[in-house]
Amino acid sequence: MNFEEYFKGSTLFKDESKLFPEYVPSYLPFREEQIKRLAIFFKGILELDNFSFYRAICHGPAGTGKTAVAKFFGKLISDEARKRGLKLYFVHVNCHLERTYFMVVSKIAEHLIPGIPKRGFSPKQYLTWILDYLEEENAKLMLCLDEADYIIRNDPELLYDLTRIPELGINKIRMNLLLILRNISNLYSLDESILSTLQRNINQFNPYTYFEIKEIIKERVQEAFVANVVDENVIEMIAMKSGIDKGGKGDARFALELLWRAGKIAEIENSNKVKIEHLRKAMSEIYPGLSIEIFETLLDEEKLILLSICKALKEENNSYTNIKRVREHYELICERLKRIPKKYTQFWSYIQSLKNKNLINVTVVNERRGRRSYISIDVPLDTLESKLLENVKV
Repeated sequence: MNFEEYFKGSTLFKDESKLFPEYVPSYLPFREEQIKRLAIFFKGILELDNFSFYRAICHGPAGTGKTAVAKFFGKLISDEARKRGLKLYFVHVNCHLERTYFMVVSKIAEHLIPGIPKRGFSPKQYLTWILDYLEEENAKLMLCLDEADYIIRNDPELLYDLTRIPELGINKIRMNLLLILRNISNLYSLDESILSTLQRNINQFNPYTYFEIKEIIKERVQEAFVANVVDENVIEMIAMKSGIDKGGKGDARFALELLWRAGKIAEIENSNKVKIEHLRKAMSEIYPGLSIEIFETLLDEEKLILLSICKALKEENNSYTNIKRVREHYELICERLKRIPKKYTQFWSYIQSLKNKNLINVTVVNERRGRRSYISIDVPLDTLESKLLENVKV
C-alpha cells in the first residue's frame, strides 16, 4: 500500500485550521456589541498618563465567543496603543491549564521577561518581578485570565493579590484585568473584598441562535474549504443541531467541530463533496446512538416508523423530512407486510417515543397554513437502516 498518497494536498480543505478553536477570524459576527463594551471599559488604558486599575468580566456558556472576542480585542487595543506610542502587553492565560497562583504568574513572567527562572521562587516573588518589569519598561499589561472558574475554585488567593495591587502604594498601576467565566455565580464564592472589586463592567455572552450559527458556519466554509464542496443542507443541519432556539446549546465551537469532522470523513471516503451523510457520521462519533440495547427496547411499530423515516430522508436527500412523507412510507411498508397501519394519533405517539429515546429529532414550525413537524436523524442512515432491516423484513 502506498501511504504517501495520503499526505497529498486535500481536494476538499483549503485551510482546515480555520475551523480550529485557536483560530481568531478578522471579523467576529454577532459579537460587535461585546467588543464595543470592552473598548469602552478599557479605553482609559490608552491614555499615557492614566494609571488606574481597569477590570472587566466576560461570562457565558462554552462556545459563545468569549475567548475569541478577548483575543481579538487584545490585538485591537495593543495595535491602538502602538499607534499612540504606548507599550501595552496583552497576555492570555488559560486557567484550565494553569490552575494555581504559581502557574499563572510564572506563565505571565515567562511571556514578559526574557530569561526568567522557571522554578525555585514563590508566586508572590514572580508577581513582584512582573510589576517591577512593567515599571522599568514604562509599559502596561492587560492580563486575560480565561476559564477563571478554575482559579476561583483552586487558588483564589491569586485574585485577592491582583485586586489588592492598587493598595500596595504603587504610584503607577500598570496591570489591568479581564476575567473570562463560564458561570458568573462562581464569583460569589470569593471573599467579599475581592467580589466588590471585580463585580463591575460585566460583559454577557448569550448562546448563538440558529441564524447566527448558520451565518458563522457559512463564513468558515468559505475560509476553510475549496469552493462549492460543502452541501448547503450540511450547513442547515449543523445550525439546526446547534442553535439555542432549535434545542441546541448555541455552541459555535461544537458546530465548527461537527463541520471539521464531516470534512475529514468525506476525505477518508474519497468523496468530492461534504454531504449530509458525512455529517451524520460525524454526529454519531460524538453522540453514538446505535447501541444494541436501544434496539432491544424498540417496539415493532417503532422500528417500522424509524425505517420509514430513514427511507423518507434518503429519498429526499435532505437533512430533514416532514411527518406527511414519513406517514406515506410507513403505510407502504405496512402494505408490504400486510399489516394494518396505526391511526394517526397512535402513529404520532410512536414518533414522540422515538424522540424521547434520542433516536430522532422533531422540530415543530409555525407556518402560514398552521404548524408542521420536521424530523431529522443524527446517525448515518445506511447504518441505521441495515440494523432495522435485520429485524424487519420488507
